[in-house]
Amino acid sequence: SERLFAALLYLTVERGKSISRSTIVRLLWPGVPEENGRHNLRQILYKARRLGVAIECTQSHLHLPASGVEADFAALDRADERSARVPESVGEFLPGYAPPFSDAFSEWIDEQRAQVHSQLRRLLTAAIVERRSRGDWARVDHLARQLLRIDPLNEEATLGLAGGVHHIGRVIPDRME
Repeated sequence: SERLFAALLYLTVERGKSISRSTIVRLLWPGVPEENGRHNLRQILYKARRLGVAIECTQSHLHLPASGVEADFAALDRADERSARVPESVGEFLPGYAPPFSDAFSEWIDEQRAQVHSQLRRLLTAAIVERRSRGDWARVDHLARQLLRIDPLNEEATLGLAGGVHHIGRVIPDRME
């Protein structure tokens, strides 16, 4: 169900926070009377529990404990720009996902995508600079291609690709001589 996915996505991103039921109802069922929306939410929570999701519920709020959630984009929060280490499993945030049922939820998705991509852009740029300084052109190429997927006009990524091609091109003729 697209709304089950949306609810679980919202709670995952907002993990560790207490979220009011009415916030989720407004996001997932805009324009629906509150009573109907709350009923729909109860059905979603029932389905989530059957899937094994441990959502803590009160009369007015929902809470998904952070300890019960593992998300690849969460690794960006722990990544250190100075170490130039980018988690391997992190890429675009939900590419192509555009739920049609709620403008407010779509806007929230776009905000989350922008935040994740901003963090990823910062980390990838630092990693490209660091790897380029070491002459690790294969890794620069990989990182630059990752960065261009989320930011097609990124100058650092474009220079990284160009620099790698330039250096790789110089190595091959030297070996032939």
